[in-house]
Parts: sequence; C-alpha cells; structure tokens
Amino acid sequence: MAHCFPSQNEIDKFRVKLTEGEAYLLQSLQNYLDDSFEIFVQPFLNGDRPDFVIMRRGFGIVIIEVKDWDLSCYTNPNGALNDWYLIKNNCRIKSPLAQVQAYKENLYSLHIDILFEKNIKNSKAFAIVQPVVYFHNATNNQIDNFCGNVPYLHFLVRDGVNEDGINNLLKLTRLNRESYLFDEALYQSFRRFLNPPLHSPDIGRNIIYNKEQERLVKSSANTRQKIKGVAGSGKTQVLAGRAANAYCRTQSTVLILTFNITLRNYIHDRINEVRLPFPWSGFEITNYHQFFKSQANNHSLSCNSFDDFNNEDFFDSVTGLIQRYETILVDEIQDYEQTWLKILLKYFLSPNGEFVVFGDEKQNIYDREMGADSFPQVPTITGRYNLLNQSYRLDSVVMPIAQAFQREYFTKRYQIDEANAKPQQESIKLGEVQYISKSSFPHDDLYHFVREVILSLGIHPNNIAILASTVEPVRELEYRFRKLNRENTSKSCETKEEYDDITASYSEHNAKQKLKEIRRGRKLHFWGNAGTTKFSTIHSFKGWEADTVILIISEKDINSSDELIYVALTRTQRNLVIIDTSTMGRYSNFFNSQIA
Repeated sequence: MAHCFPSQNEIDKFRVKLTEGEAYLLQSLQNYLDDSFEIFVQPFLNGDRPDFVIMRRGFGIVIIEVKDWDLSCYTNPNGALNDWYLIKNNCRIKSPLAQVQAYKENLYSLHIDILFEKNIKNSKAFAIVQPVVYFHNATNNQIDNFCGNVPYLHFLVRDGVNEDGINNLLKLTRLNRESYLFDEALYQSFRRFLNPPLHSPDIGRNIIYNKEQERLVKSSANTRQKIKGVAGSGKTQVLAGRAANAYCRTQSTVLILTFNITLRNYIHDRINEVRLPFPWSGFEITNYHQFFKSQANNHSLSCNSFDDFNNEDFFDSVTGLIQRYETILVDEIQDYEQTWLKILLKYFLSPNGEFVVFGDEKQNIYDREMGADSFPQVPTITGRYNLLNQSYRLDSVVMPIAQAFQREYFTKRYQIDEANAKPQQESIKLGEVQYISKSSFPHDDLYHFVREVILSLGIHPNNIAILASTVEPVRELEYRFRKLNRENTSKSCETKEEYDDITASYSEHNAKQKLKEIRRGRKLHFWGNAGTTKFSTIHSFKGWEADTVILIISEKDINSSDELIYVALTRTQRNLVIIDTSTMGRYSNFFNSQIA
C-alpha cells in the first residue's frame, strides 16, 4: 500500500473535508499503488493547493486535480485549456486543465530550485512532473468530446479507477519506468518541500531585542499596527519573531507578503533564527502578485490581466470558500498600492485577525503616493507609525553617509531620519568606504579592479554582494568571477552564456519572455548563505544585507531614482565600495565631499 501524508486520522480532521471524488480517488490510489509510492494530500506548496501529489523515488512526480463536476453544466468555447463557462449564469472560470498546468509550472518556476535549474539545462526535465485531471462524474466519451487531446496532460474518470486503469495511468505519466533526471538530490528536495520538517528551538539563536522591538514582536488578536524603521533597524527580525509568535498563538498558517520576490528566502532565514517550535508549513511567504495568482488558481478563477490585481471585487464569487488567515504581515509597505491592502483585508483576514505592516518610505523606489505625513497610507490603520530608529546594520562609518544622502536628496520629500548606529564592539574592525570614479571602465578592467578590492579587504565570498541598477554589469561580472576565478556564485539573473544563447536562438519578443522567466526563477531561488559571492540588481537585493557591498553606478543611473541609490548604500553592514562609471557624475560631487 502507498504511503500517505498526512495520515488518514489527520485527513479526517481537515477543516474542509475531502469531496466525494477526492475521498474515492485517494482510497483507490492507496489500494492499487504499492509502498514505493508516496501520496501527499492537499500538500502545502507556499500558496498552491493541488489535491494530490504522487511521488515515486527514482521515477517521477504526478500532480492531480480532482473535480466532481457535471461537465454538461459547462462550456469551453475557446478550447480546453482556456477559460470555461458555467452555463446557468455564463460565469467565467479557469479550466481545471489550466489549473493543474499552473500547479506544475509553479513547481518549476517557484518552488523547487534544483528542478528549475535542471529545466534550464535540459528541456526533457519538464517531463519529470506529469499533470492529471480526475473527473469523478464524467465518462471517457465526455472527456474526449469536451477536452479532446491535450499534449502532456492526462485524464482519469471513475470507470478508469481500477487496477488496469491505474497501471495505464502510471504508463502514461512515466511512473512505471525509472528516470535518470529524477535523481536522489531532486527526490530529497521534493520531499522536504512536500513534507516540511518541524523547526526545533535548538536551531535558533538567542536574539536580544531592544525595548521597542520586544514590544513589537508580540502577537495578539484583533490588532492593526504600522511599523517603520530606519535602514538596518531590525524590521525583518521583528517581523520574523512576530510571525513565529503568531503561529504559536494561533496554531494556524501565518501569511507573510512582500513586494520583492527575492525577500521570501531572507525572511525564511530570519524566521529560522527564532527559538520557538513550529512546522515550516505554518508560514506562507510570497509576494502579493504571486499570492493573488495562487489564490485565483486554487479557486478556479481566471486572472488574465494586470487590472485583476487591483479589482476589489475579484474574489466576490468565492468569498465563502476562502480560508482566511488569523495573521497577515506585510513587508515593504511603501511598495504597495492601497487597493492591494483593501483586497487583503476584505477577503483574506479573519474578522479578529492580526494585520501588521512594515516599511521604510525612503525605499520608495516605485514612486508610490505617500500620505500627508510623507509615510505610506494603510487602510483601517490610523495614527502614528511605531518607530524603530536604532540601526544595527550600518556602522559608524556608513551611517553618516546615509544620513547625509537623505539631507542632500530627500529633504523636500521625506522626514529625515534621526537615527543612531549601534556602538561598534572594540573587537570588530571598523568598515571601509571607498568611492572610485572612472567613466571608461570595460568589463574586463572592472572585473580586475573589483577582484583587487575584494582581495585587499580580505572578505569571504559569502559576505560580498555586487550590485547594480541594471542586469548587464551584474551578468558580465558574474561571468568573469565564475570563469576566471572558477568560483560558484549566487545570482538573481541569467548567466552570460544563457543570455547569448537565448538572444541568438529566439525572436526579440520570445527572448525577452524567456529571460524574464529565468530572472524570476533565479530571484525566487536566491539565498543569502550559500557560501558564494552574490550578484544582483539593486531592486532584487532590497531588504537584504551583506557585510560588504560593491555598488556599480553606470550611465543609466542618471535617470534612476535617488531612492534606488539610497537602498543600495544601506544594504551594507560594514564595507561599502562605490564604483561610478558614469560620465555625467550625478552623484560624484556628493560622494567626493563625503568620502575622504
């Protein structure tokens, strides 16, 4: 008999019971599959909730969406994979075929980093995960007439749920033959994701909060709070501690939303430092747009345009089906639209839930509208922001430069921070700040210069972040570090080899789409403690930190926002090296006056 996760006793306690079709198929799968198969029932996939995932070690993965629908009640005028319509009210819904395909694609692009990299290197890896739709109340003839033949997607009906039918499904989905692509490393990665481990308090560290942080890290029901802090004031650490406390208080999933998609891994690492017991399935960490799309997909709603993300009535038809959150924590509040917050409050927060936002208006790189007090506006939360004004990231060398930058460029837009750097321990060497202006700097010369700087500072690769406002210098430097230094790297974009291959092989439009997919995947699988030098755009590194930041300012930064440069300056914990390759020198007078 197949192994089932969670156990049947736990499944019986689900808040939303299995449908007739789900219960029937699960029982049948357990009966017909041997113990080399593992069945995960409604697994936690950081927002995605497929009905079943079947995994066979060394063979592959099957993801199943179950529908108890009567197909005679639906039409699909534009083809099986497009939107379907409910006949009685002509209501548009997402087809279950597109729904299960989305679950599959998200496993590659969002959830499993090894799978994402395998798929870039070998397109055959896309066959590792096979999607299936089970129609409990349909026949094979109805499926043939309604859905037709959809490549790489399989169907199952109740009459086919027998020994011969299951064996045929295993053949179609390739779970009857071993796959060299589904190796042990990938299997273990899937298993950790589908059945996440418990977090032990022993894994955490002894976090010492200051008085204000100690107050704000506490979780309580029916709470609305706004928290702002200067760069490096521990906003994310407070968020992480509050998230862990919220789970312990409610024993229910805590939703943590960002805007920058790379931040989810940074937040995960900060939660990991908290000395409390909790399951990793207790946290859903994602960015707003992906959360919205996942919720739409889970509820068979079609999200077809960017306007949908701002539609305050989008989830009206499924309001009663949405499982609301007892706690929602929103980071990077300065990047959020007012409408998004209204949607979260209207559809996803429990009536007595906890809703807390964190932000820093001086990192408003998307030029969102601020309130009359120059701070981000938050619906339903009035009064002042709770303020964290002690910087634990910026040392006494970098802090004066960050404050001077505010006075020079932000005086007319924001309130200037009156922040203090944490006193430096005597045993820790003060950081270094360098500014180098050289307008003609070919990529090879820039690489050699950066290498010399790193060697002179004596910094471990894991503690270095190389940032720029655009992808090109990041990509070119990463290539040279990897090829000339023979170093592994962490990056938030495509490699030079991938870029050259894609731009040579695809039309301009298709190349842009392919590069966009790779960049998104790399951002989602960007981790801070991989032991390697980090190469990133400033946008993708917002919210992160590194001991040593090397910032490349280029000609294109003449038109960049001052907020973007400020974000880059304040990512460092100790050493800051600014290499200005622009000819116009927008910031040269400032940095020359501040950095001796």
